[in-house]
Amino acid sequence: GNRRIFIECPNYHNFVIDCQVYDLQKIQKSDNMWTLLEFRDEFSRFYEHECSPDIRVSLDSRLDILRERGNQAREPICKHLEDGIFELRAKTARVLYYYEPERQIIFVVAIIKKTDRVPRGTIVLAKQRREMLRAEREKASGLYKTH
Repeated sequence: GNRRIFIECPNYHNFVIDCQVYDLQKIQKSDNMWTLLEFRDEFSRFYEHECSPDIRVSLDSRLDILRERGNQAREPICKHLEDGIFELRAKTARVLYYYEPERQIIFVVAIIKKTDRVPRGTIVLAKQRREMLRAEREKASGLYKTH
């Protein structure tokens, strides 16, 4: 028979689906999905205020792929820029991110690209935010790297 299931999706609208009982295991496997996190509200503000409806549609589908494939996602969905900073690509939107353990993807900068390349300053900002977040995480845990 059919069951109604509530699915909670970070950064997306929550939704309810109808599915066959035999499909339940497929949905429960979503535990293998990657978790998307953002620096402050960088991505949410960008999505709401700077993205046109067609960019949002593209971002939504690419976010689904990124959540599913994580560090196995490749071009044209995403691309490594440098030093562990990647870009999620959706039309002219670029969301810079990095990977953390436990299947986490951290969005640190989001822009509408106006030139062929992501500006150097944007990549530098992404790296600075990554280092700041990692330092805060170390501070919160009380564990620091030793010499």
